[in-house]
Amino acid sequence: NATKKLHDDFTLSVRLGHELYDRQTNTENTEGGDLTIFDWYNMGNAKLLRSESFVDKYRLMGVFGEIALNYKDLLYLNVTGRNDITSSLASPNNSFFYPSVTASYIFSEQLPLPEILNYGKLRLSYAKIGKDALSYATSNGYSKYTSLPTGYTGFTRASLLGDPNLKPEFTDTYEAGLDLKFFNSRLGVDLTVYQSTSTDQIIQVPVSSTTGYVNASINAGSMRNKGFEIALNAQPIKKEHFSWNTAINFSINRNKILSIREDLKEIAVHSESGYLSSTVTMKLLPGESYGTLYGRALKRYYSPEELASGLDKSDEIDPNRALLIGSNGFPQLDDVSNQKKLGNVQPDWIGGWSNTLQYKNISLKFLIDAQIGQDRYNSLDNSFA
Repeated sequence: NATKKLHDDFTLSVRLGHELYDRQTNTENTEGGDLTIFDWYNMGNAKLLRSESFVDKYRLMGVFGEIALNYKDLLYLNVTGRNDITSSLASPNNSFFYPSVTASYIFSEQLPLPEILNYGKLRLSYAKIGKDALSYATSNGYSKYTSLPTGYTGFTRASLLGDPNLKPEFTDTYEAGLDLKFFNSRLGVDLTVYQSTSTDQIIQVPVSSTTGYVNASINAGSMRNKGFEIALNAQPIKKEHFSWNTAINFSINRNKILSIREDLKEIAVHSESGYLSSTVTMKLLPGESYGTLYGRALKRYYSPEELASGLDKSDEIDPNRALLIGSNGFPQLDDVSNQKKLGNVQPDWIGGWSNTLQYKNISLKFLIDAQIGQDRYNSLDNSFA
């Protein structure tokens, strides 16, 4: 890196770098079963032996650069760029570039402000982040049979269906923020609004067992997140031997699945079985939020005309409609094929309150954290029903 003063008011900094991340994991595992002598745990005492060997190799090489311009210590501009080459994607998709631009203006150094406000900064940024896949996500290899008798060896398809055309995942993020400090920095406020869009997201999805695989690596589609964050920090008490620092944060995030692969109508991320075929599945559908749970719901009353028009086939649950009660006195379950939205695992908002009490060299810290508005499926409770 190098720094040069271009003018009395301008300072330029340039930084160039190279990063090489290389990982190799070797795993050896041997298990013995059907012991000849009970309770003697020794491999020589096992009639059946099963061994597994696993090697994972991954390499990421990146080159990056940054240009930073400073004007009178009140206006800053940073431009960065990075290019990565990864072993987990096939050429030409294994090389990808992503930039960022950040600008900030400390207006408290230039503008007349109220006496209680001693610091103010406005910041704007754009960043593009590239991400590769897990190791071997593009390959279709073989794995060893694990249930053959000792002395026999066999191979079958691996559980993961790789995609040699897998592309890197990119996320474009726009952010604006405002930092304020009051009363000689005894009170601080940090406001941030953002929007990010992820494209070609790489995930592993379950596939039908008739394919011979368990999961498949795919570029699933695109998703948008947007929201805001508020952070307040204060020092209500500051004495010679005692101080109290407190911070409160609050954030809201809303996301939307913009698109999925053209050859798919939906993507099942995960499923949990339930009593009476009441399986709950987290699905990705265009126009819906990530984390939406779908499953079997209770039947509700619809008039014959509404049934004829298919109004009961909507995936939304109308809580204002009466439940249909069966001859056994219990509510009736809807058809398995008529999946409804049961909830969403994402919280409506996230908040936290942290405190630090300091007396001389003794400090006490405690944190209260909250995630409100999440929906969860309790499989164990469902089994006991």
